[in-house]
Amino acid sequence: MHSWRGHSVEQKLFALADAFLPKQNTTAQVRTLLSLLYGVQEEYSGNRFLDAWALNDDYVREFSASGLLATGWYPYNRETNSLIETHLSLSIQDIDIRKAQPESIDSRYDIIFFPHNSLSLFGSPPAIKSALLHAKQLLTENGSIVVHAVNYKVRKTLGRYYPLRETQVGEQAIIVQRFLDFSPQLALNVNVISKVEDRWKYLDKMQLTIHPLNPKNLHNLANSVGLKVRDIFEGYASRKFDEKTSKSMIAFLHLQ
Repeated sequence: MHSWRGHSVEQKLFALADAFLPKQNTTAQVRTLLSLLYGVQEEYSGNRFLDAWALNDDYVREFSASGLLATGWYPYNRETNSLIETHLSLSIQDIDIRKAQPESIDSRYDIIFFPHNSLSLFGSPPAIKSALLHAKQLLTENGSIVVHAVNYKVRKTLGRYYPLRETQVGEQAIIVQRFLDFSPQLALNVNVISKVEDRWKYLDKMQLTIHPLNPKNLHNLANSVGLKVRDIFEGYASRKFDEKTSKSMIAFLHLQ
């Protein structure tokens, strides 16, 4: 059996990404986002789209199928040197998004999308501002930055634990266990578990500090870098965001 420790960081990240991201109807999500951005008329053909946290290619593929020129801005480089150079415990917050270049940087983008609660995972207002500022520099004059963020007020009432998810790294089946710690600061704890010689063992663990985003602090963060929040909807729906009931939010940011 292959050892978890013997695999590259990239292989681990792909495995964790697969376990982190639940199976979703990405096609329906993309249709909803495009309708909120452009209305019912298909006025987006040929526009440039950038997935700013491309742990997988689902959104790039679906936006491309819709007629946009889509690419990914990966938090690590798949083929050359990884931005995470040594071990998994460096985690997401050690990545400088300014160094994670898109495949093509020769033009600006009409839509820059931060999916999977990625802005919150940067962990601090300065890091979030840095990511938004860099995205702003890549935005067309009439473009939109789209932010998906979990509503942790509702998440807290649902409980600390996320469902266990099983995936594969090499020939080894692993289980990713996730749970939230709400004090003294919000953090996502991740344990990687597998059977080794018929016994369950913890193979790896990490903790990601989360800076929770809500409409108020998202407005403040956007304003601080010269952006304006235009609309906030319930995540991947056409309903307006309700802080008491919506599980997540989709926010649309524009240049001021």
